[in-house]
This record gives sequence, structure tokens and C-alpha cells, in this order.
Amino acid sequence: MKFDENLAALHGYLCADGYVTRNLPHQKHKYYSIGLRNTNNVLLKDFQQRFYKFFSEKPKLIGNERCRIYSKDIYHKLMIIGPFHSKNWTFPQLPKKYLKFWLRAFFDCESWVVVRTAQDRRIAVESINHDSLLKIKKELKQKFGIPCSLSTRKNRNTLGLHIYGKDCLIKFQNKIGFLHPEKKKKLSEAINSFRDYKWRFQKNPNKKILKMILREKAKLKKPHTVRFNSINKENVLRLSKDLLKIYGIESRTYERVNGEGRKYFELAIYREEYIRRLVKEGVFSQKKLSKLDASFFKQNI
Repeated sequence: MKFDENLAALHGYLCADGYVTRNLPHQKHKYYSIGLRNTNNVLLKDFQQRFYKFFSEKPKLIGNERCRIYSKDIYHKLMIIGPFHSKNWTFPQLPKKYLKFWLRAFFDCESWVVVRTAQDRRIAVESINHDSLLKIKKELKQKFGIPCSLSTRKNRNTLGLHIYGKDCLIKFQNKIGFLHPEKKKKLSEAINSFRDYKWRFQKNPNKKILKMILREKAKLKKPHTVRFNSINKENVLRLSKDLLKIYGIESRTYERVNGEGRKYFELAIYREEYIRRLVKEGVFSQKKLSKLDASFFKQNI
């Protein structure tokens, strides 16, 4: 069989929530069954329509949970590009124009969308088929420019794939997308929930603006360390320059990776005399000061 967009989507559905099965050898009742299990009627109807377009036979919708057909001939044709079991389904080598239909069908069934404003926005999928998930990660990056991160969970033999970041979510939306109505809606919500992460410096160093940024972004640690974190590298680089120019404070910048594999950037101020200088300049509010070592401020304010 030659792949087109319909077979690509069918293959993705079958690898995710589908089945291509037959009776066991010892069973008297012979059957060859192909179907999709899903509770979303939009996906079931899409599977049904694409199946009919490609095979000229129409599976039956069974309630709102399954679309199924019995066919020995189609079973054998599909097994040529199978198998479709959850542990060993095979990720097909497809050109980009067909791969997007496979990915759309697979993610429609297997993925979920996380929307926690200012905390966690991503598309995620888990599978026990590690090899195929690694291939999906590679193809998303090479053919669609969408980098992904991977994760494992303790006591579970699954591999997780995650798509983070506004730019990557927009690329997924535009280049692959969801047919699943709820996931499509949540993806739009996730994208729209991102705020501008560029700190609002002025063109030239400005003490008032710098003080405002320091108060808003500082994370104060005992006994006298101040840190600033941002996913935007330019923020910490500019902050470092302005601190030196306006307050004569030297700082250090680092590239970090959090527990979920996401990269961010950190600026740190360590020296006691620098912290004292910021305190005397009235940079920090009393609320923030209370988080630091009280004895330090008692002797230095």
C-alpha cells in the first residue's frame, strides 16, 4: 500500500488507540477486526471517513466509544505496515506532507494539554514504546522545527515526551494541530496565556527602572545572596550591565536546567557589601527583607 494523507492518519490512529486483531489459532470462531477506541465522536468520525476514502469500506460507529470493521483482506493489508500493539507499533518513515497527518492523529488520541498560567503549559504524551517515541522526537525537531524534552517516571516503564514554550506550541498548532475539540481549545488557551518575558529596560540605563526590576524579580536567599531567574538570556545580561553601571555591583550569570529539562538563565549577587549597598539604596521592600537573615540586616541597615 502506498501512503497518502488518509492512510497516514489511519496509521497514527491505530498506533495510538486502535487495534488490528484476529482470532487465536485455537479459536473456532474466525474474525479479523480493525477499529479505533476513543470517546471523542469527532475523532471516531474522522477515522470512519478516512477509512472509507482509502479502503472504500465504511466501519461502523458503535456508540460514542468505538469505530469498527471486520475484514480479512484489510487486516492483511494493514499488517504489512504494522504491527499496532502498544509495545511494538512501528513509527513510519513518511515525507513531511503526510507525516503531519500521522502526528495529528496520534497526538489527538494519546496526548494531553497542560494549561497552568505562569507555571506549566505544554503538550505531553507518554508511551511504553520508547523507540518509536524517540523517533517522533527526532522527526518533530528535524521536519517541523519543534524541539521536545523527554522524561521518565519512577516505577513506570513509560517515556514521556513534552513540547514546551510559546514558540514551539505555536509551531505545533500551525504545522500539525489538533482535531480533538477540547485539545484544540486548550492549546489556544495555553498559547494565549503566555506573557511577555522581556523585562522592560529603557534604552539607556535608568536607576528608577532598574530599582523597579530588582524589587520585582529578586529572589532573596539566606544569609546574603540575591538571584534573578529568566527564560530570556538577554534579561540577565542587561541586568548585569546595569547593576555594574548604576550601583557598581558585579554579578555572575549562569545557564541552568530545571527538573523538567527546561533551560533558564540566572544572575546571582553574592558579596555581602553588594547586598548592603542595595539595602541602603532602598531597593528592597520590607517584605523581601524579612526573608533574609535578620541579624545581617540588624547590623547593616
